[in-house]
Amino acid sequence: LVRLIVSVQSGPACCACGDASPTSTAVLVLGWRNDASVVKELVERVSEKQCLESLWALGLMDALQDSDVAKFLDSEDADIRRWTVRLLGDRRRSHPGMIKLALTDKHPQVRVQLAATAKRLSAEPALAIIDALTVVTDQNAIDLKDPHFPLMLWWALEAKATSYAQVEAWLGSAEVWQRPLAREVLLSRLMQRCAAEGGKQNLDHCQRLLELAPAVSDRDLLMVGLIAAFTGR
Repeated sequence: LVRLIVSVQSGPACCACGDASPTSTAVLVLGWRNDASVVKELVERVSEKQCLESLWALGLMDALQDSDVAKFLDSEDADIRRWTVRLLGDRRRSHPGMIKLALTDKHPQVRVQLAATAKRLSAEPALAIIDALTVVTDQNAIDLKDPHFPLMLWWALEAKATSYAQVEAWLGSAEVWQRPLAREVLLSRLMQRCAAEGGKQNLDHCQRLLELAPAVSDRDLLMVGLIAAFTGR
């Protein structure tokens, strides 16, 4: 039965072509049966045929091994890269390949998914992805104009705002403060969020951010967020 289900994935509906119902059902059944004997074949289908349904089945089976993930993150198919990042996030798993992807991948949906997955990870790997996504490249101007990416990036950082030590360590580098995405998307919002939340820890964090700011212009940027936090109160 499992072999029959796998064979359905090689039909014309595989990889989102034609009527997707047979392959969608095959994915679910494979996931429910969790038959390890088909894992190797599913991995081959992802690697050689960029079969998205086989990747989904591996995700349902929790059968994504680090060595295979590394290959999938390097796939020529953006959907394979994007869904691999998504499936890792579903399991709250990080992978070094995501840092490389954040530094080099220019596909907008992949970059948005990296930010979305970063939100779901613990502070250390999340901030590593955020750091890579904000590194100064020609991609910055495109990211800033993207209708989704800036806020997805902010939501990733906002989710780690109370990881004070890790956030402050990241902002301990003066170079980070000069990145366009940090200056235009993250810094003022971070200050505003912490000030608006209130409480000793958050307000101490606000003070620490002001101390970390390497230049007067950076402190001015933070003050914009601080003033916004109390506007209308």
